[in-house]
Amino acid sequence: MRVRHAALGALLTIGALAAPAGAQAASLGLLPAKACYGAAEKVSLFGTGFTPGGPVTVRQGLMTLNPGPTVDATGSFAGKAFIQQISAKEETTNFNATDQNNPAITIATGPLRVSQLSLSGTKAGANGLIQRIRARGFTSGRKVLYAHVRRGGRKIKNLRIGRLQGACRTLNVRKRFFSSGANPGVYTLYFDTARRFKKGRSQQPRGTLTVFRIVRRSAAGARAATSSQSGVFTSPSAIGSWR
Repeated sequence: MRVRHAALGALLTIGALAAPAGAQAASLGLLPAKACYGAAEKVSLFGTGFTPGGPVTVRQGLMTLNPGPTVDATGSFAGKAFIQQISAKEETTNFNATDQNNPAITIATGPLRVSQLSLSGTKAGANGLIQRIRARGFTSGRKVLYAHVRRGGRKIKNLRIGRLQGACRTLNVRKRFFSSGANPGVYTLYFDTARRFKKGRSQQPRGTLTVFRIVRRSAAGARAATSSQSGVFTSPSAIGSWR
């Protein structure tokens, strides 16, 4: 199963690429400043020195964020953007902005360390009620990963999975999700860094875990035991849009 972040006194250092003399005042900044950003994390971008009232193309590396921002009358823009999902576990990239009316005004943030948002679970016990959870990129909120277990839209429990490690918030632990007497059925698991459940957080992959009952017959009669089968966990894809 596979599922595909320091206080700051100033904006991140930027570099101007092929900027003419008239564009020297152009700048691009990002907040918050962090050691690592996970995919689907929302960040703030600020730009100045662009053509007033004109459109700007914003990219994370080579990935374009659509639709892009529109510059105000002072030549500035500000808004929110999502860190985009990446195929590798980590990569170094940046945000860059190009003035569509004057492409010579192209600037970029400094290099950013970006982590894939991923979570996987594999059976780690004889009956599958214990899972090996591997996660990375949960860079928003607390440094603890939780699973919010729900069934039919109702809360079953909020389960602490473990403490996330390092700048890119990774985790590798064995965790029991259900006791041997759990009721059979399909359970939805939402993973994030909040102690209480709220649907729709940007870094919140979800999946299902199916608990089923196995009946074993012997000479002494029927004996029931509870086991489980892991479903497929799904991950939200970061959206290439400007907000």
